[in-house]
Amino acid sequence: MIDKESIEIRPFMITDHSKVINILLLSFGSKFKRLTNLNNDDLKSYMMEVLLFDNQPQERYFVATIKNEVVGVVKSTYRNKMKIKNTNKTSSFYLAKKYGLGNVIKLKIAGILLSDSTNKGEYYIEHIAVSETARGYGIGTLLLEKVIDEAKIINEINRVTLYVASTNQGAVNLYERIGFKTTKKRNSLLTHLFFKNRTWYFMSKYLNSESKLKLTLNKYWWLGILGMIGFVSFNDIRNVLTNGGNFLVLLNLLWFSWFIYFLPSRR
Repeated sequence: MIDKESIEIRPFMITDHSKVINILLLSFGSKFKRLTNLNNDDLKSYMMEVLLFDNQPQERYFVATIKNEVVGVVKSTYRNKMKIKNTNKTSSFYLAKKYGLGNVIKLKIAGILLSDSTNKGEYYIEHIAVSETARGYGIGTLLLEKVIDEAKIINEINRVTLYVASTNQGAVNLYERIGFKTTKKRNSLLTHLFFKNRTWYFMSKYLNSESKLKLTLNKYWWLGILGMIGFVSFNDIRNVLTNGGNFLVLLNLLWFSWFIYFLPSRR
């Protein structure tokens, strides 16, 4: 039985990195394992070497502990947050040689797909996770409350935001109890192909009643240029859909999916 009074929320330290990776691997590792043939140990080693999740102490990066044991983590960011440079990243050549070129390419694309832009006035939760053995004791709630308290002391911030898979109903229920509301649903063919999750909820908690949604571009809008390649085969795709033909041509639809980065959204 966990005594709630023994739960402490404190800033992340370098010595927490391995424990944090363990928690994140258990929470999100299935998404990455679908893409690769790496086992848990290799996947953890990759995450630590490529610094997929930061290993540097920085503002808005917190862990939950019980008797000095890390049991939860949350990391947030906002537009004017000071950037921390990770100086020990491993070269792509070394990673490809050790983990396989295909695995590295897939994991790098996955990292791009799971990232998101941070707009003015927005305090974005990059990730939040709680150890399986510590769930059900309100640790996720405490981490979210910490994030909200931090957001309130920054003058330019008027809302806290996050993305969550539509299939993760437990997390959705938690966020709604805290006061988050779904402000946008994002359907993505690419995330369906990579993670088997087509629909994602963009959820927001406004810190005051006067906040209004604004039309903004995605941080990776420039990737939408790739979608232009699909126009070369537009007629072929239309012929397949209307007259039959070589359905392999439909693979060109993948190019069109990059256009999601061109589409502005209200946030």
